[in-house]
Amino acid sequence: ESVRTLLVAGKRTEATELVRQLRGTAAAEPAEQLLESSNPAVPESEPDAEDR
Repeated sequence: ESVRTLLVAGKRTEATELVRQLRGTAAAEPAEQLLESSNPAVPESEPDAEDR
């Protein structure tokens, strides 16, 4: 399965594993970029609304 297919199916763990397996291949960089772009960045240093 492709990284995109796994992400669409909600299988982020499997997509991450596939990206890891692709390291060192021509497909590695595009796969990593796809995985990163699908991850909504949540700043860890920003407190939750309840903490404010």
